[in-house]
Amino acid sequence: MNKEVEIDFLEPSLSIIISNLEEIEYELEKSSSINKDFINLIDKFNEVEQLSELHNLFDELKKQAPEIKKTISKLEIEDKYETLISLYSATLTSEFLHENEFLFNHIEEVQKLIESKVVNDDYEIFENYKTIIIAKINELYAKALIIFEQQPKQDNEILKILKIAQEETNLNDLREASKLLIGILKIIFKYDDLKSEELLISLVKADVLISLIDLWSEFELEEN
Repeated sequence: MNKEVEIDFLEPSLSIIISNLEEIEYELEKSSSINKDFINLIDKFNEVEQLSELHNLFDELKKQAPEIKKTISKLEIEDKYETLISLYSATLTSEFLHENEFLFNHIEEVQKLIESKVVNDDYEIFENYKTIIIAKINELYAKALIIFEQQPKQDNEILKILKIAQEETNLNDLREASKLLIGILKIIFKYDDLKSEELLISLVKADVLISLIDLWSEFELEEN
């Protein structure tokens, strides 16, 4: 892949990982349950300069995630849900940004369009890529709907929003749907329940992709 494209793609996205890791750090420090390896990992993310180092950090975060999750499970109930979301937001963002994953595969497609002169306007390039990501967001909400329909007790509001979100293409409406879904799920979320966790992960994945589009939009505006 063109290194300039890769750097432009990764640099603004790092803020999602770092801000969420720092949220976790804050909550774990309050309960005196933070460990040195996790603090060192945050420091490394803040100091990373080479792309090769960054992908190694993604792998390190994946390794540490199960232990961090165990620690989060011991937090007070009022802090647990938001901190768990921070962990999923950080880890899922790093997974999306890893080489050979969904986002990079489609960046390769966009890069080919640029090289073949099919698209050469920055706005057109970004809109092309955004359309691909929104289709993935719809797919995630469709998956979440299937998971949710398997629940014995269903919240009608979540059901209604998911049915709309799986077909929605307007980014503002998707952003609002994400906020509502994650907020409502907090009320009925069951810890140590695989289906609840699977549903939350699908919702956070969609939310991460929406946040990445927003970040890249800001970055594009600043560049122009």
